[in-house]
Amino acid sequence: MARNPAPRRRKKPQRTCVACRQVQDKQALIRLVAHPTGAAVDPGATRAGRGAYLHARAACWQAGLGLTATGAGKRRRTPLEQALKVTLSDEARRDLAAYLPVLEGGPARAAAASASEDRQRENANGRIP
Repeated sequence: MARNPAPRRRKKPQRTCVACRQVQDKQALIRLVAHPTGAAVDPGATRAGRGAYLHARAACWQAGLGLTATGAGKRRRTPLEQALKVTLSDEARRDLAAYLPVLEGGPARAAAASASEDRQRENANGRIP
C-alpha cells in the first residue's frame, strides 16, 4: 500500500536589502526599479526592469541612497546604484529620499503623500490654475 507523502510547504521568496545586506522575506522589503531617469519605488513589485530591495527603515534608505556622511573626495557609487546598475542624479536621489517620511508614517501617510505628489505634478504641468 502506497503512503501519501506529507504536503510540502512552499518556501517564501527571500530578498536581500542592498544597504544592510540582511536577507528577509520579499514581502518585508520595498522594491525599487531602474528606469531611464534613475529609479522609482515599486510598492507592488510589478514593474518590469532591474530591481533592488531596501528595508522600510530610514537607516537603510539613507545608506542605500548615500545620504550618510562620507569623506571628502570623489563620490562613490551607492549600494542602490550598484544594485540597479544606474547612476542616480541629485534630483532622483531627492525624489527617493522624499519617500522616507512615508515609510515612517505608515499607510495613511503614504496615501496623503501620494495625493500630494499628484497635485504637485499637476501644478507643474499647468493643469491646475
